Amino acid sequence: MAAYLPLEVQRNGSFGCTLTFTDGEGEALDLTGARFDMGVRYAAGANGQRLMTAQVDAIDTALGMVALFVDGTVLAGLPGPMEIVELAYDLVCIQAGTRVPLLRGPLILTPGVS
Repeated sequence: MAAYLPLEVQRNGSFGCTLTFTDGEGEALDLTGARFDMGVRYAAGANGQRLMTAQVDAIDTALGMVALFVDGTVLAGLPGPMEIVELAYDLVCIQAGTRVPLLRGPLILTPGVS
């Protein structure tokens, strides 16, 4: 089952972090040869259009490490520019033809300040 992690992104900014994925015993997942897909939609399970695809880059796949980058300016045109808007995302690992969900949760889009 995918881990749950809420993300908060400003409309006029970006969000980035490094993630390390482990198994149930705390050992690093070997993501060697994997591709990653992170999509954002209005709601989980929605068949509607993908609002954006986030950038996911391998840092050290043998140690389960990836870098995640979400560009909030891509979502700046969504309705409610002065409101907090809750979207849904998931991050999937594609390895040897198998899609494995690694991460899921709300992507909370906040108004920018500066």
